[in-house]
Amino acid sequence: MYGTYLFIDKKFPRFFLYLSLLSASWIIFAVLNDLAFLVTSLHTFSFLAIIYIWTGYIFLKHYRYEQKEAQIVGWTFIVWGIHKANYPFLRPVIWFAPWGYLLGAILASITALGLILVYFRKTKNELIDNQNRLLGAQKTAKIGDWSWQLEKNELVWSDETYRIFGQSPETFKVTVESFEKAIHPDDYQTFLVEREAALRKNRDVNIEYRIVLPDNRIRWVQEISSAIKDETGELVKVTGTVQDITQRKKSEKALLESQERFNLAMEASQDGLIDWNLITNEIYYSPGWKRMLGYEDNEIKNDSSEWDRLIKQEHMEKSRAMLNEVLTGQRDRIETEFQMRHKNGHWVDILARADVIFDENGRGVRVIGTHVDITARKSSERALKESEKNIDPLLRRPWMDFGLPTLKAVFVKSTPHIKE
Repeated sequence: MYGTYLFIDKKFPRFFLYLSLLSASWIIFAVLNDLAFLVTSLHTFSFLAIIYIWTGYIFLKHYRYEQKEAQIVGWTFIVWGIHKANYPFLRPVIWFAPWGYLLGAILASITALGLILVYFRKTKNELIDNQNRLLGAQKTAKIGDWSWQLEKNELVWSDETYRIFGQSPETFKVTVESFEKAIHPDDYQTFLVEREAALRKNRDVNIEYRIVLPDNRIRWVQEISSAIKDETGELVKVTGTVQDITQRKKSEKALLESQERFNLAMEASQDGLIDWNLITNEIYYSPGWKRMLGYEDNEIKNDSSEWDRLIKQEHMEKSRAMLNEVLTGQRDRIETEFQMRHKNGHWVDILARADVIFDENGRGVRVIGTHVDITARKSSERALKESEKNIDPLLRRPWMDFGLPTLKAVFVKSTPHIKE
């Protein structure tokens, strides 16, 4: 019975465990006290009858009418259980004893054969289910498998492999030659070199290449394979998988094009990009950001210490305070001006704009922003203020006090950047 519960993946009831311990204790007690056969065997065979009948009931209940073999096993167990219950009463009948043993043997044989058939059908069904799940998983992931018998030069594809290559198992005869014809001409030589090197060095293959479908569409695939040796060390078989990665390649191309467009836009605008991971403290400075301060891309590390080194110290606290305000919800975004040290030693005026990205827990994890060189604008503003400072005292005097030479001097003094 315990094996039956394991077979049908059900939990074994503890009641029968306690009943079996009670039955075993009764047998020991009866033997030690030399009790009569009927008294000794009645309890034991009643217990066996319960076990057999309940096992038959479990088979009938679990499998219902799905399998004839299970129905036969179930009813045979029930009849066998009834036979076990009658045994203590029929054993003393001398003429019936041989027939009773024969009936028990027949029932045992039928049960054994039925169990074998049930186990075979269950195993077969599980294999079919596993195969269907594998095919479903392959179709979802767009992964097919294949094997290549080297001695016979035979190639075997799974259904999904046929689908990836745009072929049908009913109409396409797969061979090594027909497979190689499907490889894109520009990738064919690279594929052959990689395959031959893998076979020669007995190493795995992981290669991406294009194939040409029957309708001339191009599809990208990734092949992963490994070789199998026999007991003598000779290569006898190669097995592997092939995955349709066309969509991934399109996404990679689109991402690359988007990145290129972004880089061109950043180059055209002369702006610098900064991307700061607040969790790992890793920071990325774009090449434009570094050129803004007179550096080449390889002259500044992507490290937060570079920021601390280049920013004007009195501006550092202001910038960090603004970041904390955004992190605590007091401000929506960062927008501030500060100065950073150029490679040549002078100060560069920077307009910084940045946004903070928060995770699902509301914790700031990333800062992404731009730096704009506003040195020319700030210089003009400072020159304008200086001009206003020089003109202001003179404007307080009556205009009649000015002569032409005086006005000319005021103009030159207030606008030194304009030649006379």
